Amino acid sequence: MKTSNTNILILMCMAAVLSSCSYSSYIPVTVSEPLLKEKGQRQGIAYVGANHVEVQGAYAFTNHFAVQGDIWRGTDKRYSMDLLPGYYFHSPGGFCFGIYGGGGIANTTGTKEIVYSNMFNRVNERYENHARYTSLIFQPGAGFRKKNFEIGFAVRVSYVSYSQYHSKKYMWSQDDDATPQLMSEFSDNGFSIWIFQPAFNVSAGFENVKAFFSASINVPADLKSMNSAYRHPHFQHYLFSSGIKIDLKAPGKFKKQQKVNF
Repeated sequence: MKTSNTNILILMCMAAVLSSCSYSSYIPVTVSEPLLKEKGQRQGIAYVGANHVEVQGAYAFTNHFAVQGDIWRGTDKRYSMDLLPGYYFHSPGGFCFGIYGGGGIANTTGTKEIVYSNMFNRVNERYENHARYTSLIFQPGAGFRKKNFEIGFAVRVSYVSYSQYHSKKYMWSQDDDATPQLMSEFSDNGFSIWIFQPAFNVSAGFENVKAFFSASINVPADLKSMNSAYRHPHFQHYLFSSGIKIDLKAPGKFKKQQKVNF
């Protein structure tokens, strides 16, 4: 059994530890239910993507109240941070439930180019955007945890308020080295949108160190807001993340176990 768990952990860690991302006007972070068990428990998850890193953490202040947070940092000065205090419950059978709520801030900017061919020549398209926003977040979740395996489901509901939003689209012919032509430009400051992000999470490995995998989708609440905020084609509807999860017990628990062993 130990050999099997070790092989699973090694294989999952050798896989690409990636969290896919794009140059969208909204940064979808990895949504995870901490599945906390007791007071003093500490938890951390780390992801490394092709052009960003993401770190999550959670801490249980009491047997029912905790806080979790996320820091996302990418290239082109893109970042996202949030902090969510909340309530959690753990049953002796391993069932866990949590309700968290809080807020976050984010800044996203970037450039994306697309090259394609038509009947006459090759065409380049370049999309540029910059956006800043704050989020009010509500996140319920539930799952089961055992010594070497965890499974959870969570839904993040975000009310995203943009203080800045600006996008441009350029197009030019690659064959004749033409100068990029501005085809469209869009700016809108002071609008808001609801975004729903259900997520499914699985962890497997050792008691305190596990490989973590998450899959989620991002659903804007209404089409009118979506057309305003995501009119360029790089909005990320799907997010797949994998990383390493470290789950530590309360310091007192380690001391008690050491005394028993002696």
